Amino acid sequence: MTDYVFKKYEENKGFEEYQAEIYNTVAKKYNAQTVTAEAIDKRLHDHKPEQDRNGMIFAFDSNGRPVAYIQYREYAQGKVRIGYPWATDDVPQSVKDKMFYDLLNYLKEKYPTNKKFYLGFLNGAFTDIIE
Repeated sequence: MTDYVFKKYEENKGFEEYQAEIYNTVAKKYNAQTVTAEAIDKRLHDHKPEQDRNGMIFAFDSNGRPVAYIQYREYAQGKVRIGYPWATDDVPQSVKDKMFYDLLNYLKEKYPTNKKFYLGFLNGAFTDIIE
């Protein structure tokens, strides 16, 4: 795990491109719809309530290549959904687990009275991820 560096989202630093690259790598395996960095940027800035940038975490390999990301979103009525750690095939499960549990712990601190967090939803095309 020491071969990976974890970073929170930073505005105007290309993180939308990193997210699109990672997501599209996974989506193409399942013939699912891909996304552009522009669409990610628009969704990030249009989402209400405002997207928490500290809740968007990326993993980079030892060469500085973006290889995984995870995020959460808060929705109306205070429902908080944790996304799946999207990752390229070469990312060990331990890295994805660390990302998930680090984010979950962050959410428990941010929302100390919230006793329920929900897993985000996946398109039905991602069959083995859903299982």
